[in-house]
Amino acid sequence: MKNLPKCKKCGIEINEDEIKHKLSSGYRCDQCHKFVEKEKKEWGNLYDYLKEKYFIKIVPTTIIKELKETRKDFNYETILNCFKSIENNLLKYYQQKEFNNDYQRSKYIMSVLRSNIDGFFKKQLKNNKEEENIKHMDDFEFFKNKKEYIPSENYDILD
Repeated sequence: MKNLPKCKKCGIEINEDEIKHKLSSGYRCDQCHKFVEKEKKEWGNLYDYLKEKYFIKIVPTTIIKELKETRKDFNYETILNCFKSIENNLLKYYQQKEFNNDYQRSKYIMSVLRSNIDGFFKKQLKNNKEEENIKHMDDFEFFKNKKEYIPSENYDILD
C-alpha cells in the first residue's frame, strides 16, 4: 500500500485526489488551510490597526512577540476587538505619556491590553450567549403562536 501524504499542520493523511494545498515543504488539508488563511487575515488586520494607531512605520518586534504569546489564549480577532473597545481610553492615556522609544510604547500598550482582555472576552461570551437566548426565545414565540395541529379522525401515519 502506498503511503499517503500527511497534512503538515494536523498530520492527517490526505488522499492524492484531495490534495489542493501543496506547500514547498509538504501539504495542508482543507480544514487547516482555511484556518491558516483566516489567521493570516486576522493577523494582518491587527498589525495594520496597531501600525495606524500607535506606530509610525512598523510595529516593533517586542509587541509582535507579546501578541503571539497572547495568541495562545485568544485569537487575533478577539485581540483586535479588545483594542478597539479600549481605544478611546488607551489613546487618551497614551497621548499623555512620554515614551523614550518603541519598546516602552509597546510594553505600555500590551500591559493595557492584558489588563482588559479577560474582562472583554467574558463580556463577549456573555453577549453571544444572550444573542443565542434571544434567538431561541424568538423561535419559542413563533411555535407558541402557531395553531396546534390536530389530526383528523381518519389520520394515518403512513399517508
